Amino acid sequence: SFYGLRLAEVAAFVGDIFRQRGLEVGSQVVWSRVFELWPAELKDFSDAVVLAVALAHRAPRLATFDRALARVAARHGVRSAW
Repeated sequence: SFYGLRLAEVAAFVGDIFRQRGLEVGSQVVWSRVFELWPAELKDFSDAVVLAVALAHRAPRLATFDRALARVAARHGVRSAW
């Protein structure tokens, strides 16, 4: 990374932030699902957010040109729109 941190270190740090007692994150994102997907299955945090939202809404298809995201989405039952 730009800052010389390994992805696992960044993931642990971000995960710690989201697990803080009293923290409330309001959105349609299922953050626990994001952290299941990132970085274990998807290396890009934003891809994990996109797929987590698609899964939460039971989207049958996902429009993306990102092949890695499309492959992981397919493993979770979300087909590519292309």
